[in-house]
Amino acid sequence: MVVTEKGLGVTRYVYSELPILWVVDSVGKFWFSIEEVVNATTREYIFPRARYFRTAEGTQKLGHPALIEAGPGRIGGEILFDLHYKPSAAWCITNGSGRYGTRPGRTPDHLANAAKEFARYGIKLQDVFIPTMARNRT
Repeated sequence: MVVTEKGLGVTRYVYSELPILWVVDSVGKFWFSIEEVVNATTREYIFPRARYFRTAEGTQKLGHPALIEAGPGRIGGEILFDLHYKPSAAWCITNGSGRYGTRPGRTPDHLANAAKEFARYGIKLQDVFIPTMARNRT
């Protein structure tokens, strides 16, 4: 992480384009991984999913639910090196998970608490909260 912050181009590219998925499961345990793209039929690993990559026919991404076997989770999102963060590039943690992060009930405090937990291990992350999705009520 420090090498990326200091400007090593290759790591800046990798960690700004390949977000690290994270999720807190129902008992408070953290899980994290690079998101993977797999063959939809064989489930064989193909490659890591880049930030804006759209999966092709015959492939599928293994997102946040794959980390905790699609079980209940408290909050989840992505960790990435954001080159556009102001005032300068920084390691950021977001709640950018459709299932675990941007649902009603998730708050900036939940994300800040996740960032504090990483900080306990010397991993400094800037929390960037994405507003929760509005649900259509019919």
